Amino acid sequence: MEENQRSKDQQRIITLLLNEQFELRSSVINSEILEEDDLITDSLTKGEQIVSRMDKTIGSIASLFSGAHTTIDELNNKLEEATNNKVDNTIDSLKKDKMLLQNAIGSINQVGDMLKLANGIQERIGSVNTFDECVNLLQDCIKIYQFMNDRKEYQFYSAHEIDTKNHLQIVYDKTLVFYNDLFVEISKPESVSQILSKESYIGTEYLQMLKKAMPIIFEAGTLLRANAHDVFAVIFENRKEYLLEVIQSITLPVLTESDEVVEYTVGYTNGKNAFITTMKHVLSLFQNERIFQQDILQNDFDKFFVGTTDEPFTAFIDLYTSFVSTLQTLDTPFIVFPLLDILEVYENMKADFTNALKINEDPKNKSKGFIALEKGFNVLTSSFTFGSDKKEDDEEEDDLYVEDTTGDKRDSQTKRVDALFDTMYTNVKTLLIKFRDEVLIDSTLNKIFSWTESSIPVDGTVSQLAADTMHYLSKLEKYLPQLSSYISRMYREENKQNSNGTEDEGYVGMFVDVCIQNLCQMIEARASKEKSRLGKIFKINNYAFIMNVCMLDGFEKLFGSSLQKKIESDFTTKKENAIHEYKDSLQSIYETLNARPSKSEQIKKAFTSFNKDFQALHTVSSGYSVYNDQLKEELRSVLKEQILEPYTLFYNNYEKVKFTQNPTKYFLYTPQMVEQCIKLMFEAKTDVNGESKELTDYIPDFLQNVPHFVPKMSTITSLATPLQNLPQHLKNLSHKPVDIVKETPKVIKNPLKSTKKFIKNINPF
Repeated sequence: MEENQRSKDQQRIITLLLNEQFELRSSVINSEILEEDDLITDSLTKGEQIVSRMDKTIGSIASLFSGAHTTIDELNNKLEEATNNKVDNTIDSLKKDKMLLQNAIGSINQVGDMLKLANGIQERIGSVNTFDECVNLLQDCIKIYQFMNDRKEYQFYSAHEIDTKNHLQIVYDKTLVFYNDLFVEISKPESVSQILSKESYIGTEYLQMLKKAMPIIFEAGTLLRANAHDVFAVIFENRKEYLLEVIQSITLPVLTESDEVVEYTVGYTNGKNAFITTMKHVLSLFQNERIFQQDILQNDFDKFFVGTTDEPFTAFIDLYTSFVSTLQTLDTPFIVFPLLDILEVYENMKADFTNALKINEDPKNKSKGFIALEKGFNVLTSSFTFGSDKKEDDEEEDDLYVEDTTGDKRDSQTKRVDALFDTMYTNVKTLLIKFRDEVLIDSTLNKIFSWTESSIPVDGTVSQLAADTMHYLSKLEKYLPQLSSYISRMYREENKQNSNGTEDEGYVGMFVDVCIQNLCQMIEARASKEKSRLGKIFKINNYAFIMNVCMLDGFEKLFGSSLQKKIESDFTTKKENAIHEYKDSLQSIYETLNARPSKSEQIKKAFTSFNKDFQALHTVSSGYSVYNDQLKEELRSVLKEQILEPYTLFYNNYEKVKFTQNPTKYFLYTPQMVEQCIKLMFEAKTDVNGESKELTDYIPDFLQNVPHFVPKMSTITSLATPLQNLPQHLKNLSHKPVDIVKETPKVIKNPLKSTKKFIKNINPF
């Protein structure tokens, strides 16, 4: 206590002497002067004792100050002498005396510098013209104000204190004007292309000025207890509007014509997705803004950055929502693929978005900056002042802090980033479920494939629905392994209490399998409405096609090898059953040929029945398009077994029997002719770009002049097939690509208009 009082008394003496030297004593009241004089008298004795130990020629405190520099030199000499003589007690005493003199000199110089600086402030205020000049002036005003404020208890600077505070306020206000103008300048609206073309996000000169100015402005605001809104709102309002305008200026391609639908959406899934590019630009925008604001706000960054980026991130979400709405106007299940692209890329970018937007919500760091965290955003809308609620003892705050070990610990912006991912996932999930549970089950929704036929193709070929479905499913392979997590999450949400222990990869196979089974139900339902052999050919074609596509390598990745083998076995059985049904449809002809009638009338009736049935079979079957050469041979083998072989026996049995006077009427076909006709069945084809052919072009030459031949084609409206539009990879599953009739025979007036025109030359793998 005695030492502290001694130090305080010495400081008061020094302060009084300094004031006296600079002619400021007139500002001190008489009672104070007397009190200080008493202290001087008391200290002179102590001073003389100090002087006597150093140099007998110095006889007073006043001469001690006036000759301070000389005395320092003398002290250095005495220190050197004492050191050489190893007189420890003298050395310590001399060091203390030297420090006292050095402090006195420092105080004298500091007062002189501050008063000179203060005398020039008024003139500088009138001549300042730039932000940088104003910041330098503000820094000097802070120095003067703090110097005067630190010496309030001595009451020697009261006359200067008022001027000093007024100067600080004037320069602070002037600085904020320049500061606002600077933020308006650097926040002028720009397009993404303009930002990309710049050398730096914020001009280097502007950035350096702000990095220098911000702590000075914060310090001045704290000294003046100024409204923090005046500073932080400038950043918040200008930078928020800047980010908003940049994001809202982004435009995505506009879809117009329906014939662009598939080409456009597929183009999106082949690396041309404009929204993915947009996401990358927006992420870069937030990252650069974060770096900029961290540079200038330092410890206060976390409290206000969220205010700048909250609405712009909402605008980004709105941009995504608008993009999804535009895609949905295409009315096709294929829009799931651009959305899967976006979901996959965003999942990989999610951590970067979180790092770009997140703020520090650690309660232990609330008072590290100029504004307490819980007051942070309120500064933008209230009269909250700089320096309010600041804690002086951070360690004490840490002792009182108890970590919350329950609940969601994610910060608000991380939650928003995650929520957007959930929205993207939900959009994909909705489309996948709609495809699985609605499009492939409810025939009234088939138009969601806007180009898909609504009935069996007239040539019995592969259904456009089957072709599109398998194309759709084949494209899923591109999205593995992320797709596994999406679909497993989808199934777990559907069956919250029963995951069956299935691995993520197994859910993808499950999804694809269910889609294919639903497709088969649709094929069965359509085939059942066609009672003729057309329905059976339709089933055979589709099951063979689906089975062959499922055997591709890409589907093995979707199914897994064990499920793929099971599906191959199932579809082999389905195809064989359909071929057996087709074989059964020939039973009446087979029975006619095996009847072996003995009476002339019965023989005539048998030949007449065969000729009529075989003519109809041949005519219609010549208009059928079978999926590939292998399948054609399988069907022709059935015809040979059910028709050619029994007819050969039947023909040979009655060839020499005279049961009629007009044999040409009944012997329309020889076994060789029947064999030739069978070879020509299932070959509906012509050049796609060639002229349309008459129906008689499909009739064998040897039958065209037979008067009793009357083609019965009332059920045929077109020989067009959607296979012409399959991806080339799926076309190649046939040993011999199928050529298609482009137009209908001339006798037909209404060609089928459901042929898909858009998916051309697309390799799904």
